[in-house]
Amino acid sequence: MNRSSYNFDGGVDNGTPLLSSSPHLSVPFIDFYATQHLDDPNPDLSLLSTHLAYSLLPKSMIESGCKFVHVMREPKDVLISLWHFAVELRKARDQPTLPLDDAFDMFCNGFSQYGPYWDYELEYYNASLKCPNRFFIMTYEDLMERPDYNVKKLASFVGKPITAAEEDRGVVEAIVRFCSFDKLSNLEVNRIKTICVGKAQIVPNKVFFRKAKIGNWTHYLSDEQREHIDQITRQKFQGTVLLDLFST
Repeated sequence: MNRSSYNFDGGVDNGTPLLSSSPHLSVPFIDFYATQHLDDPNPDLSLLSTHLAYSLLPKSMIESGCKFVHVMREPKDVLISLWHFAVELRKARDQPTLPLDDAFDMFCNGFSQYGPYWDYELEYYNASLKCPNRFFIMTYEDLMERPDYNVKKLASFVGKPITAAEEDRGVVEAIVRFCSFDKLSNLEVNRIKTICVGKAQIVPNKVFFRKAKIGNWTHYLSDEQREHIDQITRQKFQGTVLLDLFST
């Protein structure tokens, strides 16, 4: 939305806030913003992020006509990503680590910070069926495999389509390169600085950058665990196109 404010011509990345702050600060979470900014809990921002389930979003947001960009990910990779993040948070709090088997049981039984994974995804999917023009739903896997395509599709969705002149100048490729995992994870701000999560939890920015690999779950889950999650996915997503998004 703001690409015209920065110079991406010829592959030059100039002046974007991502160079000096965490992506989570560039697009703040509505989950935490008000508690972190008591003097100005209702900022005039055009871009906000959230992990909240659709049913937990403020009524004012749902009725505002705003657009939603929602990224889904293969549930087994979601579990492993959540587990690693929980381990890092516990480490920062000097708390005991979380065994993977315990995290697996909690995930399969719907015990996670923002509710059961499958119900969470179904809420956004069902909302998108009612208002398709307000939702752009993509998968993490497709985003990683076709970044150029998804950048152009996203730009059109938010009403800022990529122009022919921008394509000729390599703007799409420059945006993809700058926003890549390798680029962001190696920025100094994300290697050595910290961020406040919630009211007072300080964690290193680097905990938000781990592997960014599709199928990393294969290094952690047994065949029995894989089948158990796949079975839940088939049961929960039966009768919807969501079942076709991931191989089960």
